[in-house]
Amino acid sequence: MTAKALGKSLLSEVEEDGLDDLLHLVSGKAFPPTNIPSCFNIPELDNLLRISQLAALAAEKAPQAQYASPQAKVGDAISRRSLNPLVLEISDTAPCSGKTHFLYYLTAISLLPVNFQGLFINGKDGIVVVLDTDRQFSVRRLSQVMHHYVHQRLSASDVQAQQTCHLDIDSMVKSSLSHLHLFRPQSSASLLATVGSLPNYLFDLTAHFSSGKALQTVLLDSVSAFYWQDRMRVERTAEVEKQNESTAKSFRNLMDGLYSLQQQFRCIIVATNWGLIPNYSKSRPLTFHPHLPHIWNRFCNLRLIVSRPRAERLMPTMSAEEARQLGHSTTDQKNIMFIVRIDTSDRDPTKGKIAELLRQNRISDSFRFWVNEEGVWIDG
Repeated sequence: MTAKALGKSLLSEVEEDGLDDLLHLVSGKAFPPTNIPSCFNIPELDNLLRISQLAALAAEKAPQAQYASPQAKVGDAISRRSLNPLVLEISDTAPCSGKTHFLYYLTAISLLPVNFQGLFINGKDGIVVVLDTDRQFSVRRLSQVMHHYVHQRLSASDVQAQQTCHLDIDSMVKSSLSHLHLFRPQSSASLLATVGSLPNYLFDLTAHFSSGKALQTVLLDSVSAFYWQDRMRVERTAEVEKQNESTAKSFRNLMDGLYSLQQQFRCIIVATNWGLIPNYSKSRPLTFHPHLPHIWNRFCNLRLIVSRPRAERLMPTMSAEEARQLGHSTTDQKNIMFIVRIDTSDRDPTKGKIAELLRQNRISDSFRFWVNEEGVWIDG
């Protein structure tokens, strides 16, 4: 064999990887599933994320588990999701089920600093990008939640709480809010263009004052906003097979853009979804039949369902005192409770492993949070 032929043969055996693959591998080695850094600074949520990551890793090692799509760039994200479990989907059971309030709480922690006047308040001190496709995100309400969160942290130290001026808190919250970047796309094409332009925008030092901070979270509220509009438009002009191809392609492009952001900025992706088609079962909690293309369901690493417990109804057998207590707990109560639960529906191939790991680690599959006029807090 000639030297030229030998060299050609050796080169054919060399596998090529990009820089993002190398950095991804290094990240996986630095933070294995059993030692992930806190992603949300919410212990209850971070525990569920760790369990989801371990379950995904176990499923990847199984011979039957194949998540990757060879034609799609996002297939790499799916096949390696145990190393990069930072795509969170949040659904709700009905309108006013607390999903938006939970988003405000996540956003507040992502924006607030780690320390304030020498007191540890456990913020992420980062940048948050909000893609408000539902046009319901309220900066005013977010500010209230941030103020309430800080006051709760300060209340642990009465001396410091008394010495801290409200003007100082207002100034700190206002400064943190300057690193919130809110976009309101009005169509799926506008959403794709916005996601694609974010790297140039964030790297542009003249466009904002957040250049010294890291992108912590990209929040898409909601991923369902334009789905039905696009389906209706396509249905008028295309056959059923082409309709499915068109919607899948649109979501693949969106996921490619989000995945690219995640690889560039090592950020968390949080997307909300509409819970439209419930799956009722006596043997397990409420789940939803997915209405979005299947490729989106495989892209998400952790799915949560936010719900509000049903109020107990008055019964003819209740005494007057029982009825009075029930009325006080449901109608006069200023603090409203919501429940966040991990979704282990049939669409998730790791559901059995997640349930097993939750039992082994004695971790609950749900946690509670509370909402009132002043703010939002986790039931600790």
